[in-house]
Amino acid sequence: MTRIVVFVVTLVVGATPGWAHRLNVFAYLEGERVFVEARFKGGTPAQDSDVRVEDGAGATLVSGRTDREGKFDFAVPARGELVVIVDAGEGHRGQWKLSAAELGGTSSSAASPPPPPSSPTAAAAPTLDATQLEAALERVLERKLAPMRQMLIEQQMREPGWREALGGLGWVVAAVAAGMALLARRKYRRP
Repeated sequence: MTRIVVFVVTLVVGATPGWAHRLNVFAYLEGERVFVEARFKGGTPAQDSDVRVEDGAGATLVSGRTDREGKFDFAVPARGELVVIVDAGEGHRGQWKLSAAELGGTSSSAASPPPPPSSPTAAAAPTLDATQLEAALERVLERKLAPMRQMLIEQQMREPGWREALGGLGWVVAAVAAGMALLARRKYRRP
């Protein structure tokens, strides 16, 4: 019994330093630029941290440093999968993957010409070509989605609450109970 308790305590205490080195990284596409935000566990910006952007094969495409607010942005270098890696030193490292679907590709609607007007009244009305319409929609969507994006960033960076603490205690109790059951089973098997 004592060995199990010592093992569980060692396991829990040994895992704690890993939590201290957590670096939250969040990257998102806005227009033709990727914006990166890096913060430590408590929400402190990861200032002057190394940023490296790799493609799916691991080749470095972009590198730079975060500003005083822990932010960095760059033009989209390729339309494939990107991995944004932020290294703040002393073991503080985090990454974020942007899939090819998030980055988008060539739009099939932008490549096709708009249909001709069907009536004389429609021809007299002002029209937007596909690229102007797409740009206008992107601006409106960005304005509407910016608060939701900020909420996601804040949610990702929140610290564990009482639910997570109780869940962790439940795992510890379950591990101790399983160990005690194994010990009791061994004890009753021996004649």
